[in-house]
Amino acid sequence: MKKLLIHIGYPKTATTTIQHRLFATLHETERINYLGRADYSANTYFEQAVGLENYLCLNENFHVNNLKIFSEKNNVISNEVFTASVYTREILLGRRIVDPLEYPQRLSTLFKNVVDNIEIMVTIRNQKDLIYSHYVQNYPWLANDKSNDAPTKFIFEDGQILRKERFKIFYFSDLLDKYEENFGKENIHILLFEDLKCDTKFFYDQLSQIINVESSLVERLLAGGHLNNRRKTNTGYYRETRKANALGKVVKKFRETNIGNKIINSYKEKYGSNSKMLNTIRKLMYKEDYIFIPKLSEEEKNIIFQEFRESNLKLSEKYHIDQEKLKKYGYI
Repeated sequence: MKKLLIHIGYPKTATTTIQHRLFATLHETERINYLGRADYSANTYFEQAVGLENYLCLNENFHVNNLKIFSEKNNVISNEVFTASVYTREILLGRRIVDPLEYPQRLSTLFKNVVDNIEIMVTIRNQKDLIYSHYVQNYPWLANDKSNDAPTKFIFEDGQILRKERFKIFYFSDLLDKYEENFGKENIHILLFEDLKCDTKFFYDQLSQIINVESSLVERLLAGGHLNNRRKTNTGYYRETRKANALGKVVKKFRETNIGNKIINSYKEKYGSNSKMLNTIRKLMYKEDYIFIPKLSEEEKNIIFQEFRESNLKLSEKYHIDQEKLKKYGYI
């Protein structure tokens, strides 16, 4: 029997740490068959994950038979892009993307004749922290627009009204209703990001049961702390930014020519988009700096909390999530 676990994010819920330290390592030791996403420069077999991502997000062609799916061990896909904000992704990509609420049906159709059973794992975080972290993560792309160059501007209209359309993906119950329709409630697993900090053993035990790997191994691989941690103070975070220097401007102009574009794309196809040489060139092309991004006020956090509270209550009731814990973590 071929089984597939799809970890759909959310971004900023330790997804990178889980992908790199747990899934990629278990793949290397042949405990699971990991199909992506992780460090492409070190693991070229994960590049098929990009094709799947583009199929879902951009409606591009994808040949599912290119994925090597085994019957003797768990097959795992992890990609936080599946739960990223449409508004932010479209700014980043410069083009329209498919609504993530359509991904469950598209995934079901894609894999229905390839695997026998699909399970969904989602890591969630209270929305007032999740939306702010989402802004910090995407600041370099959002800040080019003066209407988005501060978290309050990005999140609120007139400083008080939540921009609901931008954050509809963060109504967890609405999204998981779609996954339940396609894969069944019994095949959906919900992990709380806050447990990774406050109830670590419980988080490891849950995760170990989902991927069928002993809890002690999960703990050993994840106990080293989170990747992508940022400098912070009690009042905000520092986000690294990059500005093109003279070399960067030259490379950009070269890339815009037909021959330059062909040369660079050919190199990426052969050696991967994150090869050591390309990463070295990127470092030489940019000057790094840091921008301080203030945290939201308690009043602003409360606006977000009140907006998502009912959705979180619905989720807790349907999936029997401990409500006392959700109160402690700021969901309800």
